Amino acid sequence: MDMDGVATALKGVLAGVVLAVLGGCAHNPNAPDPRDPYEQTNRKFYSFNDALDRNVLEPAAHGWQAITPIGFRQGVSNFYGNFYYLNTILNNILQGKLLNALQDSGRVVLNTTLGIGGFFDVATPFGFPAHQEDFGQTLAVWGVGEGNYLVFPFLGPATQRDVPGFGTALITNPLFWVGGLVIGLPVGMLEVVNTRANLLEATRLRDEAALDPYTFTREAYRQRRNYLIRDGKGFGEDDLYLDFNGEFDNGAGGDSGTAALPDSAGTSTPAEPVDDSTDVLKID
Repeated sequence: MDMDGVATALKGVLAGVVLAVLGGCAHNPNAPDPRDPYEQTNRKFYSFNDALDRNVLEPAAHGWQAITPIGFRQGVSNFYGNFYYLNTILNNILQGKLLNALQDSGRVVLNTTLGIGGFFDVATPFGFPAHQEDFGQTLAVWGVGEGNYLVFPFLGPATQRDVPGFGTALITNPLFWVGGLVIGLPVGMLEVVNTRANLLEATRLRDEAALDPYTFTREAYRQRRNYLIRDGKGFGEDDLYLDFNGEFDNGAGGDSGTAALPDSAGTSTPAEPVDDSTDVLKID
């Protein structure tokens, strides 16, 4: 994946979101959200995930960050992102984005070979831009509404529409078919710790700024999903969105790295995706 400058960009975006929130977003965090009818249960799962993060993942991420340079962690993110690209290619086809599917196939070939298993992103300089698609986005393009907001233990936030994407992301990942749990579990844990290490500063800013981290996370997640579904259409350059990658984009996202902004140039979309934006708190 093309992730050059991701740390700086992510901090900038998050800082803008923080300023917007502190500036007085017109939203009452205590008001019930009709798209979050299971909020009481969701908050319990959110608290569980947060405790797991603070007591296990965050300490591990600090240790990993201390012994690895940012360039190496970038390479690890690229490596895992390369595996997830089969999911992106599949969903490009399902959405009728054939040019993107060809470009992403070229990315996989170039990065797997010249990029040494995907560790280096050599595809972007060759004119193969990064895209990010998953089955939840495909369902939205097909006209399926997002449904209710959910929080899963270990996996984090999702909507009902995103849940089937867990399965497609899993079965299209070559790591699922090679080595089973003996290899898959430690390899997967390395991905989680590496991703968490890349997000330490971003999540620190979130925790310091958000009056209600649960609501902040929910609205940021939904806005981010809406941005991806619409390939950025309808979002201006000044619109703020949050990309916390594995933190907020669950396994349905099918992308282990923080992707660049979707490149919609040359994209053919046969159907206009369902518009969930009216149900999302726009952080701007």
